Amino acid sequence: MATSKDKFFSAHRAFSSDQVDQPTCAHPNCSNPGQHKAPKDRNSLHDYVYFCQDHIASYNAQWNYYKGMSPEQVARENDIDLTWRRPRHLFGTRYESKKKYWQTNPYDLFGQDSANMPKSDIPETVHQAIKRFELAYPFTKLELKKRYRVLAKKYHPDTSDEDKNTDQFFSMLKDYQLLRRYAV
Repeated sequence: MATSKDKFFSAHRAFSSDQVDQPTCAHPNCSNPGQHKAPKDRNSLHDYVYFCQDHIASYNAQWNYYKGMSPEQVARENDIDLTWRRPRHLFGTRYESKKKYWQTNPYDLFGQDSANMPKSDIPETVHQAIKRFELAYPFTKLELKKRYRVLAKKYHPDTSDEDKNTDQFFSMLKDYQLLRRYAV
């Protein structure tokens, strides 16, 4: 049987509640044990103050996380809390501006036309459609969509009575459907 002089058992001996140091209540002129913890302030939520049963309710009633914040700051805090303070991105915009390394040509190895892919990789019909849309290859889906909207407003049959514009609208629509496959 292990005794209190045992070097292994005595270090892990269970303490009674009388022997454990309990903090006292943080309320002035109160010496009761502080059994309930509460955060100190908004900036240190993991630093606690301890109160007794009588004083914790009054502390909780007067404590306000949003005290001293403007309505815009409160709305921003609520918005951040919706995603558990993790960064968020609007759908479809996270990788929009990033181009692949082979599309950038940082050392201009191929001269001024280096931004365009060689014609052997892209069919001639695609090159012609790119010229009609007045785009430079490589282009993003967003750039293509913006240019499509401009041309659709210009050539749409409801906005013009000319048959020439109607034909141009349908050829522009075919070009758009073709170019969507080649957008980055």
